[in-house]
Amino acid sequence: MAANIMQLRKMKVYHTLQDKRKIVGEAYAQPKLIKSTAQRYNMQPAQIRHWKATFFLAGIKDEQAAAVDTSTKNKTLHKG
Repeated sequence: MAANIMQLRKMKVYHTLQDKRKIVGEAYAQPKLIKSTAQRYNMQPAQIRHWKATFFLAGIKDEQAAAVDTSTKNKTLHKG
């Protein structure tokens, strides 16, 4: 029974800054795309909104995101 419960848990997914910018860009490309984008990437819409707010507060723009190092040290955990 415990094995069945473990199979139901989602695997943790790591997204680089570049991945996050791409997902946020897709979600906000047109009105009302956040939910469908979240479903496509198997995450909650709130995660996408949180990333957008974080980028805004950090002052990260598209051209800056491209220059950021995306090594494994900078990957963050998605609590999906």
